[in-house]
Order: sequence, then structure tokens, then C-alpha cells
Amino acid sequence: MILSLKKSRITTWWVATRDDKMNFFNIFSSNHFVADLVVVGYLDNTTELATSTNSIVRVTDDGIITAQGTFYPFEEAHPLYLKFLLRANSPNTVIASYWKILDEKFHIIIADIVTSAGIQEGITFDFIPDKKSIVMFSGYSHDLSSKVVISTFRRKGYCTILGIPNSVISDIAISAIISQDVLLKLVEKVKLLFLEKFEGSYIFVDLP
Repeated sequence: MILSLKKSRITTWWVATRDDKMNFFNIFSSNHFVADLVVVGYLDNTTELATSTNSIVRVTDDGIITAQGTFYPFEEAHPLYLKFLLRANSPNTVIASYWKILDEKFHIIIADIVTSAGIQEGITFDFIPDKKSIVMFSGYSHDLSSKVVISTFRRKGYCTILGIPNSVISDIAISAIISQDVLLKLVEKVKLLFLEKFEGSYIFVDLP
């Protein structure tokens, strides 16, 4: 089936909703897909960000397929997005987006929290980042009594791929640097996660 699909011009990609392109979307969520999902990433292996022209219709154990038959393999996904999928779907973990550091010294941030029960907006909590993180990505919150994974590129104050602050452009680039061996290990873990969560080799995505 994959041999009959179109090759994408977008690499180092992640999945987001069309109206919130910088916000990682958890494609392995147990909730039904009701959003207009697109692929966002580098165009033609440059550092220019682009968005798929049509929506995602399938998530497979190998990658993403859009409505016009373009295939986005997990091997070409942004490494941070692969890590996000693994962390976001681990036990006792919440997703934080629209985030902002309130007090760097005391590790206090404000963010919208996404849980299986829904979204809680504007929550202030402590966040102790993992020592291995090179960008704001994952850690633990005593206030929330849970692990936290952050949608790194979706800070408060903007929501499109236009006018991205230099700090976020840097985050996108630096977090994409990874060895091929490590990348392939991440891809294998993501594929195993898909098989653990879903029956069959693909799931359909509901279009709006």
C-alpha cells in the first residue's frame, strides 16, 4: 500500500490542528479525532516551515496519510514529536500547551493542561524539567502530582507559523539534531506503541 502513495515534500514534521499549527497533537489519544489535522514541518529539507495542503485521513503503524494520498513516514518526523508521542501516552502524564515561564528561579509556569478528562485552561504549577532535556519539554510537577510533557513550540502569545520568535525557531532546529541510530530506536518505539493501542495497521481520522 505504501508504494502507491505520494512522497511528501515536508520533513522533520509534527501533527497539529489547522488552526493551531505550532501545537503538538497526540495522534495516539484514545479520544476520537474530530479536528482538522495537518502535517507541519520543514519544506524540501530547508528550514522553511510549511503545512500540508490537505488533512490527515489515516494514522498507520508506519506514519501518516493525507486525503490526497501523501505519506509521511515516522522516520521523517521531528524527533521531539516522536518523544512527545511516547511521553504523552505514558501513565500518569499530562500535556501542557500555551505555556509560559512565570518564575524561572522557582520553576513556576502557567499552561493549559490536557488530560483524558479534558482541557483545564490557565493552570499555574511547579515544573521540574528533566535534566536531559535541551529544550522545555518534559518533567514532573508536585502540584499536579504527575509527569508533564510540554508542547514545546506552542508558547503563549502566538498560534500560527507566521512571526515565530527566534527562540522557538532555535528550539525547532536544535531539538531536531539527533543521530540516525537514536532516531530509528524512537521510530521503533512509536510503532510498537501504535500496535499496543490500536487493532490493525491503521486507524481512520474523522474529517470536520
